[in-house]
Amino acid sequence: MRNGTDGERAGAVRAWYSAHLSLRADRSPAYGPGGVRDPALDESEDIKDAWLEVSMQVFAEATDLRMLHRVLLALPSSPTAYPPRLHELFESTLASARAHLDRHIRGWAAGDRV
Repeated sequence: MRNGTDGERAGAVRAWYSAHLSLRADRSPAYGPGGVRDPALDESEDIKDAWLEVSMQVFAEATDLRMLHRVLLALPSSPTAYPPRLHELFESTLASARAHLDRHIRGWAAGDRV
């Protein structure tokens, strides 16, 4: 994901999805009320945090609309889903998405579910 071509990144997104490491609290029964996940249920927090970070970095760098969709629309749109160290990057990603010409990307920023 960090250094691949758009095709390789697309494959990484599909592999991440297939690995069932849920990122969206509203779509996983492993999350309790308010989108809080019991840390005892998941030993993959470091991997998830790294994935969130690199996905937002790819969004900032990508120019292909399909790649933007693949990366961004798979990310949670709530700041509570991100560790504190990623809040600044999340806010930057959110601001870019709000100003984007694509309605689906703006919808993500508005919290609309795909």
